[in-house]
Amino acid sequence: MRIFGNVIGDFRQPDCIRLAISPLPTSYVEVFDGFERIRDLVVTKKYLEVGEASTRVT
Repeated sequence: MRIFGNVIGDFRQPDCIRLAISPLPTSYVEVFDGFERIRDLVVTKKYLEVGEASTRVT
């Protein structure tokens, strides 16, 4: 997501995305734009171009 959509998220096995939105510096428009980018990644199936990441605890 970071490379294709400029959205930083955290993938969790088996099929979850975790997003942490900071309430103070983040506006409604920025949140909307971020979710719009995620939607576009799903619609265009660009997420399929990303390889399997190493699994490590963060």
